[in-house]
Amino acid sequence: MDSRVSFLHNMIMSSGDLTFLHCDHRPRCVALVDKRFTYHALQLMTRGSVALRYDGQAWPMEGAWVWPCYPGPRIRFHESPWGRPWEHRYVAFQGPRVERWAAEGWLLQNPAPVAPSEAPPLAALFDALIEQVNRGGVLQQPPLRRPPLHPRPLERHVAVLP
Repeated sequence: MDSRVSFLHNMIMSSGDLTFLHCDHRPRCVALVDKRFTYHALQLMTRGSVALRYDGQAWPMEGAWVWPCYPGPRIRFHESPWGRPWEHRYVAFQGPRVERWAAEGWLLQNPAPVAPSEAPPLAALFDALIEQVNRGGVLQQPPLRRPPLHPRPLERHVAVLP
C-alpha cells in the first residue's frame, strides 16, 4: 500500500487530539479556493485538471493528485480550464496531533501525483473518512453549517472560510 494511503488510513482510525472540521466529495467541482489557511486539509483530485498555487509557485495538475493545505502560504486552486469540472474530495482538520505531525515532518508539503492503481483505494479511504465525519463518528465538534448547493452543476462556488 502506498505511504499516502497508509497515512490516511491511520488518520481515519485515530481520534483524540485531532478535530475534523469539515469535508466533502464534489464529483463535478468548479470551486475557487483562494486564502491563507488557519488549519490543515488534504485535497484529492481523481479526475479533471486543477491550477494550484502556493504563493507564487504554480502546480498545474491533471488526473489523480493529492495536495495539502496548511497555515502559511496563500493557497489558490480552481478548475483548469475554467468551466471544466474536476472530481474533488477533501478533509479539513486541526489539533495538537496535527501540530506534532507537522513538527515531525509527517505531513505532505507539496502536491503529489497519485498512481492510477492507487487512486481508487485512496478515493475509497477519503470516502470512508468523509462518511465517518459526516455521521459524527470522529468529529469532536459539530460540523460547520454550509449553505445548500444550487442545483446547476457548473455554478461557481467560492470557498473563503475564516
